Amino acid sequence: MAAEETKVIEAEIKEDAEELAKYDPEMRFRKIAGLTAKLVFAMTITLSIFHIYTAGFGVLQELRHRAFHLAFVLPLVFLSIP
Repeated sequence: MAAEETKVIEAEIKEDAEELAKYDPEMRFRKIAGLTAKLVFAMTITLSIFHIYTAGFGVLQELRHRAFHLAFVLPLVFLSIP
């Protein structure tokens, strides 16, 4: 019985997401799986650690900080938004 309820809930969630995507263009993201998902995960963790480090301990020159930030953020945007 729990499996049937889970399938019903998943179907409702998918239906709701499709309805939202129809009216809200911000909801349209790529389905990330496999190697791409691992790459995105590694990049987000690396970027988070970098920002935590630079906020608390190491201060880089502005140009290097911005370059590192953009070098990670722009590919993440490319990979996650169609």
